[in-house]
Amino acid sequence: MPIVSTYPVNLKYSYGPGVSAKNVSFSTTEGIFFNLVPLLSSANDVTFNQDTISILTDNFSFAESVIPRNNIVLTSITTQSVIKIGDEYVKATATANNVPSHTTSKSEAALFTFTFDTNNNKVNILYAGLYLTVDGSNPLKLAVKDNANFATTQTFNYNLYENKIALFAVTNNKIVYHYGIPNLQLQTFGGFTDQNTLILERLTFTDYSELGESNNITYNKASNDINIRYTTDKLKYNYLVTAPYETVTTQDNNLSFNITPLKNYYSPEHIQTPTLSTQLRHYNKIFTGLNNCEGYDKIYLGYEGHETTKTFFKDTDTYFHYPVSATNVALSASTLVKSGARPGSSPWRSDRLFVKRANYRNYSNWGTFNGQEDGTYFC
Repeated sequence: MPIVSTYPVNLKYSYGPGVSAKNVSFSTTEGIFFNLVPLLSSANDVTFNQDTISILTDNFSFAESVIPRNNIVLTSITTQSVIKIGDEYVKATATANNVPSHTTSKSEAALFTFTFDTNNNKVNILYAGLYLTVDGSNPLKLAVKDNANFATTQTFNYNLYENKIALFAVTNNKIVYHYGIPNLQLQTFGGFTDQNTLILERLTFTDYSELGESNNITYNKASNDINIRYTTDKLKYNYLVTAPYETVTTQDNNLSFNITPLKNYYSPEHIQTPTLSTQLRHYNKIFTGLNNCEGYDKIYLGYEGHETTKTFFKDTDTYFHYPVSATNVALSASTLVKSGARPGSSPWRSDRLFVKRANYRNYSNWGTFNGQEDGTYFC
């Protein structure tokens, strides 16, 4: 049996740039290191085969299992955008020491390159090989790179929120100001206003429009922000985590893994619950041949299934005995409508639900009911 590592490893999701597993590292006073991964807590089963570890997790929501990994942690990010000021755009020429001005024509707008140093909260702005420059006089100019003074005269501190950016001179902390003047100038900072905020139009955040609702699908207005807590639901699943353990990196002890949600909301007959309200499968076993280097080529999963077929016959009353110990659920909170209950032109042509008086008791099908029993239809 090969030894993978004597040092705890971190799970790293390598199939997309936006997420990673939660990893919590700590050590004991004896110098023993541990790495806790909530995704792997209370794992239902673990197997080794084909030089891969396969883990069947307990029930988790996806947001509980992984965390967003923001690409902004990169030390340098470069993007391009035009700069919008109110209803106008900044234009420039490819001439050294020219002064950028404004235009109402978007086709004349200059496409600037922004290079962000996120560690130090710095940005420099380039157009046609020329850098936006603070040379001690107003207005700001576009000049060739000044290697000796690049960090002070051609680099700005910035404050970025969505597609809005405010620029501050490094030397005196004055803010770039543009209101009522044809050029970009510096002004003592007195708070953020529309007059000292530039709009990076290429970074505009848009929302999906609200498209309406039909019987089978609902469209929700949602931000384009790709964040796990916004783009996933609270539904819980069993997950299959697979990691080829021969690929542990020697530099940072990262182990690449893949995560697959399983079919908890499909019945053994492959029928999906209409409202995803109840799990119909509970996965509990992995079958891989139990051989570290060989084993089965395919992964087989075992689960417990819960499915009962109940036929509601036309023009027939069907009675259900609701246990006294069961939690009361309001009809408005039930899934009857989405599960197929149909309205009609009159109560006699509709699916109906009512309570029948029958002397219900605690431990039998009959006893006293404490709700409405006058024959009024609930729905």
